[in-house]
Amino acid sequence: MKKFFLGAVFIAMLNLASAQKNTGVNWLSAEELEQSYYQEPKAILIFLTTSWCKICKMQKNTTFANDSVIRWMNKTVYAFKLDAESKDSLSFFNRIYTFNTAEKFHDLALYFGKNNKQIVFPSTVLLDNKLQIWFRKTALINSTEMIEILKVVETGKN
Repeated sequence: MKKFFLGAVFIAMLNLASAQKNTGVNWLSAEELEQSYYQEPKAILIFLTTSWCKICKMQKNTTFANDSVIRWMNKTVYAFKLDAESKDSLSFFNRIYTFNTAEKFHDLALYFGKNNKQIVFPSTVLLDNKLQIWFRKTALINSTEMIEILKVVETGKN
């Protein structure tokens, strides 16, 4: 009976531990992002990606899959992921963005990702709580670097 009880307690603890495990970054749609921001303004992380970008996939599968990064992101910023080649129209803070046929990328991706007249993937952009760009990186951001960036966001030094 004692072994059965200990076994049941062990299984219950395993279930509790797995229930507490992060389920991933809380990526919001543009609509959800706006609603959340207007309810409680805070910094926004925008991840610009494409289907063919291998480094983008690496960042998704490493940095954005890291439990510490997930915890920091979900508590510190609103996260928004944009496929830069999306053909869908998108309302982003009361402005409509569409696919730019001349540039072959979405206008919102061009707006946030273009640097020196060029867009590079992945691009990670952080907006402060007043929707101003205060950080942009056009390369892989590893877990350690992402956590350091998010710590700066949390302390309000952005």
